[in-house]
Amino acid sequence: MMWQSRKFSYQEGDDFQAVRLAYAGDRLQMYLFLPATNSSPQKLLAGSNGIKWRDKILPQFTNRTGLLVFPEFKINYDVRLNGPLEDLGMKRAFDSRAADFSAMADEPAFYRGSETKKFC
Repeated sequence: MMWQSRKFSYQEGDDFQAVRLAYAGDRLQMYLFLPATNSSPQKLLAGSNGIKWRDKILPQFTNRTGLLVFPEFKINYDVRLNGPLEDLGMKRAFDSRAADFSAMADEPAFYRGSETKKFC
């Protein structure tokens, strides 16, 4: 189990308790939600959308001292972003003739299939 006792960004609603954990100098956050006894993860997700998250949930987090305990875990996430990045207009990065990363590397750098050129 992992545990910490300190001030957390916290909120409690009718259907849940939630805590915000900051990472990387507060540039990244992980939100942990615990459904209330009469609720469930499915109910929480069913009643959520981007507007509710932005306007009603995020502003309600306040600092509060508490003890946070939950199972230790490890997350691995593997995804190929070539297609989505190309769809967003970043096609040159994946073309060995057009890629220009000269500001980051002394040698030509680009991504080709499973072979990766070293990025500096």
